Amino acid sequence: TYNPISSGVPSASAYWWHVDAKKKVLGCRANISSMGMLIGEIPKVSARIQGTYTSVDEEAIPTIVLPTYTPLAISAETAETLVNCTGAGITDLLVWAKELKVDFGNALATKEYTSHRVSTISDRLGTWTLRIARADLSDFNPWAVRDAGYIFEAQMTQTYSGLLLDVVLAIRGQIENISEVDIDGDLGWELTGPCIASDTGGDEFTLSFVDNNP
Repeated sequence: TYNPISSGVPSASAYWWHVDAKKKVLGCRANISSMGMLIGEIPKVSARIQGTYTSVDEEAIPTIVLPTYTPLAISAETAETLVNCTGAGITDLLVWAKELKVDFGNALATKEYTSHRVSTISDRLGTWTLRIARADLSDFNPWAVRDAGYIFEAQMTQTYSGLLLDVVLAIRGQIENISEVDIDGDLGWELTGPCIASDTGGDEFTLSFVDNNP
């Protein structure tokens, strides 16, 4: 499980090859700005790597070992979405989701002082977006959940049956905005709000890989 951290963010060296130009950057940090799962697409992460430039050398592109599997697009047969809200008495309610997305709200900047330069991540103000088909209000009333200020949780799971692997994107927060939207010609809801961690911290959103080997 990968979750947001506030300290001990690791740094690394990064190397790029553009044709025969090798470019090296040291003290890098990777700012993952968003993560999302959308029907018809493979799960996606947006990231920016930034550090201190050192040199450009001439070097042939090295041989790169690529993963042996092909990422699969999310579909009705391979994915499901559950929502939970303890305050409203909702436990693992199955909803028909089109998209679950997290925007981290991070800022990546290189800060410079005398004798010191560092690339750091700050200002994490995560928000989430969930687009679902309209549910029966007796099962899930987002306006009631929002107005009561309840903590709301959602998770989308994609299953790779051949690999016995689940990919799970989960959020924890509150509902702030509710929009009635057109989703493939049907009435749907777009729910958005801030990501809110529990007292333990670091659980306002998570990305998990679950091994289903028996």
